[in-house]
Amino acid sequence: MNHSTTLQIPGRESHSYFDVTPLPTPSGFPRIPLGTPRKRSTTKELIAQPYRSVTSYFSGWRGGILLGAATTFTTLLLLLILLVYTITTLPKPSDLKSNFAGIDTYGAEVDADFGLKNGVLYEGSCETAKTMNGWWKVGVTILATLAMGAGNYTMQCLVAPTRREIDKAHGSQKWVDVGVGSVRNLKYVARRRGVVWGVMMLCGLVMGLVFNSIIFISWADYEYGLMTMTSGTVEKVRLGQRPIVNSETCWNPVYQNTNPPTPFFRYPNDTRSTPLRFAEIEKTIYETFNLSATRLDADFERLEAEECVRTYHKQLVTDHSTLILVVEDKDENLAFVEANGPVCSFSQRDNALIHELSDEPFDWICAAHFQQLGKTEECTLELAMEIVKGGNWSIPVKSLPFDEKDRILPISHCLSEKREEQCQLLISALLLTVIIATQSLILVCLLITLYFAWTTRKRPLEPSKVDVARDDRPLVTVGDAIESFLARNDDFTKGLALSDVRHFRQGWLCSAWIPQGERHGLIWDGKARRWGAAISAWRWTGTLLLSLLTIILTLVVLLVYARPMLPPGKPIFDPVELYRTLTTDDPSTTTLLPLQRLSQLQAVVLANAPQALLALLYHALNQLLTHYHLPQEVLNFTTERKPLRVSSPSGEQRTSYFLTLPWRYSIPFSVATMIVSWGVGQSWMFVRTVRHGVNTSTLATSTNTVRKVSTISFSVNGGLASLILGSVVLIFILIMGLRKLPPTGPVVVGSACVGAISRSDGEEDMGYFGTGGEAMRCWERGVMWGVVDDEEGEVGWGVGGVGELGVGRRYR
Repeated sequence: MNHSTTLQIPGRESHSYFDVTPLPTPSGFPRIPLGTPRKRSTTKELIAQPYRSVTSYFSGWRGGILLGAATTFTTLLLLLILLVYTITTLPKPSDLKSNFAGIDTYGAEVDADFGLKNGVLYEGSCETAKTMNGWWKVGVTILATLAMGAGNYTMQCLVAPTRREIDKAHGSQKWVDVGVGSVRNLKYVARRRGVVWGVMMLCGLVMGLVFNSIIFISWADYEYGLMTMTSGTVEKVRLGQRPIVNSETCWNPVYQNTNPPTPFFRYPNDTRSTPLRFAEIEKTIYETFNLSATRLDADFERLEAEECVRTYHKQLVTDHSTLILVVEDKDENLAFVEANGPVCSFSQRDNALIHELSDEPFDWICAAHFQQLGKTEECTLELAMEIVKGGNWSIPVKSLPFDEKDRILPISHCLSEKREEQCQLLISALLLTVIIATQSLILVCLLITLYFAWTTRKRPLEPSKVDVARDDRPLVTVGDAIESFLARNDDFTKGLALSDVRHFRQGWLCSAWIPQGERHGLIWDGKARRWGAAISAWRWTGTLLLSLLTIILTLVVLLVYARPMLPPGKPIFDPVELYRTLTTDDPSTTTLLPLQRLSQLQAVVLANAPQALLALLYHALNQLLTHYHLPQEVLNFTTERKPLRVSSPSGEQRTSYFLTLPWRYSIPFSVATMIVSWGVGQSWMFVRTVRHGVNTSTLATSTNTVRKVSTISFSVNGGLASLILGSVVLIFILIMGLRKLPPTGPVVVGSACVGAISRSDGEEDMGYFGTGGEAMRCWERGVMWGVVDDEEGEVGWGVGGVGELGVGRRYR
């Protein structure tokens, strides 16, 4: 049975009436006809209500912050245990004095830049080290994603304005945001909350810069000596014979005027004043290097030309060292020759040992080709493979130092010394300490935020209307703001109820902020606007610029640095290589960027800079999604009667742990962010190598001459996969902005919703429904937004039926 009745709008002298139809009363609540006088509950009846349980301290967003604090505390506890374990397993400083810049075999490494100790968690097989590090990266990625979500959640709560702050801003003709994590709110909220917000933002950036590299792999990398031998010489060595070395082969013209001429053998950058005589050459080659038939067969393997180039045209050589280039046996005097200048002790990467003609590490591969063309260019892997496949791979050598031209000898094959890959899984005590300090600050900030929340929570035992409209209670959700303005109207925004975000961003500063008596309202056009209409031009610009910056930087590294290092004919995107990249920490699948020598801390910060950029992009995109959904939540009240979603529910009100963005959006977005973060972490890696250098007195790779090198590597496949996935997420979010909102009300977002809810049941009518324990105030029931006075064109909130907006009508 449908009853039609009239609803008097209290607080108006004209006593206008509007025909409405009462909606069904929720089950379990006594039906009260809208025309029936309301019985107000007395203060004594309200005080007789039972006390709220302790769970009220953890309702709504307070519970979310408490969960974040618990997660942070657990992470901090685990990191503290790890730090204690690291410190107790490190040797004493006195044990490291004799080898300060090197590797201590007792389980610790010292960084020569800061005297920082790195604990050795594991030493041995690289496969085991990669597996252990891979699981660590999984855990770090999950924790980092949770930390970003908790940080974004808490910072949005910190910038939520109180009613006093909103009134102060409106009194100055300024507007603030409600229900979103607005940075501009920092100008209006309490300074102490702004300080906590700033500390959390800074801690988040620091975590992004170092968290991923607390535990890392140190690779054994071998520099190699390069010798040129004839095939006949190799056979003589295999037969146990010591070939005759012509002393003129190692003649140095600097000493040609000595009487008699002193043949000697000099290495690059050799500053010794005494020549290395022929007898010392034999000792160098045969005794110190121990080049014997047994060693040649046991430690060296034959590599064909193409395989040889692929093996040594690498930035990191982890499983091979000394290389013998075997040339055609056309001259017995070429038993041992210098290749392309003084290259008898040639180092692939150490510029102090690179030959004097070029600083490029791979030029020895293309040296003959460059001489024949009469020009020098970069010896890329693609060029080297073209030379080898064409059957023209040769090496320029000198038979006598007086020769004006080098002899070009074709290379038959290579003999390469095999090495076993060796790795250490290290943990940085300094970076671990930094993260612990950062986590401690974050935990303190969360506890301070909880203190703010608990000291300003709604106390239902206070029956006064001021209870709900408390000035110091942060209005975190849209429901909090609606509840506050239903309890006490905002005189500054009366007459602007139909205003949308555009009016408050532009018109308020121009003509919209006019005296209340001169506000005639706005005409409703009935147009359906899109989700993206809730986003300001500044936010669109900032988010898109940040996204473009990330994409451009990735493309620059891909096209300028990484792509030229790929083998010829190999596709830039290889699923097999992608799987290796995402599942292992293997530098062989990456490209070392051409950076100067870096300290460990510098390399860590630069390698993780993309993670910090990704964290900023996460916050920006999260705010886009939040702004998308905010008007949708408000407009839901124009189509159905719903209870408010508030921080501290009472009556029919409800609460939730999410602030504005529902779980169906935030969880998939967080999962996508976690996958992209994992890909970025596997694409940009901090690489730590222990280089076993070539002894400048021998041709052998030394196990004692070591040097630690910190640098950055980039994976082509991982970077491309992260770029594609990140672009898909970005495009999907942008497309979501094209969805249409229902044409039932203005696009209210941020403080614009203040104008929309300013017209309530009136400040003087704070009537309660029911008596005793069932007493509820009007905002504790289900409410709707719409036309409450059709004749006067007034819109606002009501606990019963409301009318729909008419196209072309003026409302205020």
